[in-house]
Amino acid sequence: MIFWIVQGFTQGTLSLKVGKEFFTLHRKYPTPSGDSLKVDQFKFYLGDNSGNYHLVDLEDTATMRLPFWGEAWAIGMDSAANTSGNLDGAFDPLLGMYWAWNTGYIQLKVVGTFFHEQQWNPFEYHIGGYRAPYLTHQKIQRKHLQHVIELHLDPLFAALPLEKHPKIMLPGAEALRIHQAFAACFE
Repeated sequence: MIFWIVQGFTQGTLSLKVGKEFFTLHRKYPTPSGDSLKVDQFKFYLGDNSGNYHLVDLEDTATMRLPFWGEAWAIGMDSAANTSGNLDGAFDPLLGMYWAWNTGYIQLKVVGTFFHEQQWNPFEYHIGGYRAPYLTHQKIQRKHLQHVIELHLDPLFAALPLEKHPKIMLPGAEALRIHQAFAACFE
């Protein structure tokens, strides 16, 4: 088990899994329909109960170490963070997670290809929304405070509408459903 002690408090690290396997980018995984998918880009925001946000980007394993620790977390940014005008650190538009002033930040980005009907097809999900009824900011309570926080991505991958809607780039009902499936990965 890996954990970090920084400035006197314990920090955790994320571990992503599909089934019993560790998840990595650029690798094929089976879908519930019997096809396959390969994820080439996976980014998301996590926050603590003080309004601090951290961008996890699987291209950079250092982002898997969290700068906060505790029982109460947020998946995605709240509306105040989306509209704060802060463009530094995790909010930097150069990180590829900023949409625009009227739609805010992408809370979850999953990009790759899926194999269906004997061919590879692209998919791209930029999931976000900071206004009701499509708010993609969800608070969670962690029941166990292990140093390694496992995310089981099976609910997310099962929720991706790969065949019907391989590209979602704006807030809406389908984006909210995908974000809720992502939140279920933390349970």
